[in-house]
Amino acid sequence: MKKFFLFFPVFFILSNIIFSEVNREDLKIVYLEGNLEVNDKGNWKEATLGDEIAPDSVIRLRKNTLAELSNAQTRLILSRDGVYSVEKLLKKERIFGIWKLAAIVKEHFRSLTGKGRKNEPGIMGVRGAEVGSSEEGVEWVDESAELLKEGVELVKAGKYREALEPLLEGLDAATDETEQDLFFYAGYCYFMLNDTANALKYINEVPPDREATYYEDYLLVRGQLLLESFSFKKALELFRMYIADFPEGEGLQSAYYMAALSAENLAGESSSVEDYSGLRNEYLKKAYEMNPSSVIGNLAGKLLTQLQ
Repeated sequence: MKKFFLFFPVFFILSNIIFSEVNREDLKIVYLEGNLEVNDKGNWKEATLGDEIAPDSVIRLRKNTLAELSNAQTRLILSRDGVYSVEKLLKKERIFGIWKLAAIVKEHFRSLTGKGRKNEPGIMGVRGAEVGSSEEGVEWVDESAELLKEGVELVKAGKYREALEPLLEGLDAATDETEQDLFFYAGYCYFMLNDTANALKYINEVPPDREATYYEDYLLVRGQLLLESFSFKKALELFRMYIADFPEGEGLQSAYYMAALSAENLAGESSSVEDYSGLRNEYLKKAYEMNPSSVIGNLAGKLLTQLQ
């Protein structure tokens, strides 16, 4: 097993929040699809699954790479190509803890909202076209649609691990009509099981579809996954879509709060032409005003006070 170290200085990002000392334990690559490289004294060296990365390292992700680095205290998920300072990532990950993101999101996603198209996935409507008769008069049913129906029923019952079996089996026999639904629900199961890397792997295969039954949930789930994997601009785009498309949605306060967190992490970027600090404050204010006494409203109010 290789271990990478860097000895050149690390530059720190200034923040409104004062951090205690960053976690100094090495991080192990526990999930890797694609290409991840570590800068070792000016040379880029390819890393592999199981390698340990020092917290003062600089790493580079190639396009279409998905990686998870973790130790006993921290988990970093990366899905956007680019060059990263691991220490800066650790500082940004601390912001998530301060904003109490995980608890808020899991509370919201205790059940699917099911807002989008009118038909139940894998049951009727679009799926009904897949049930018919052969020339011999024998009725046939699309196998992937039946597996999708079974998986969705288990998801609605909160049996996420059990739901993965029919959903993943369905993907092996997926049709154009069932594939996106199967990818979404498989990704959703991994999301609820706190397996962010696999959740991203499957949900990233699903494009936004305003007619999909799960469209409202999709925007929040994928947005949060992108937020956790440091793809802040893409996350903010999805939260903005939610705010525009679901002005009375059940997750609107969550969307405002996570949009504010996305903007917080984009604030101060030298290449930015948008006032992300102002946007952060705007979304925090809206999250607070929606319901000041809720968990999110209470946190948004405290953060607004700290930022003044």
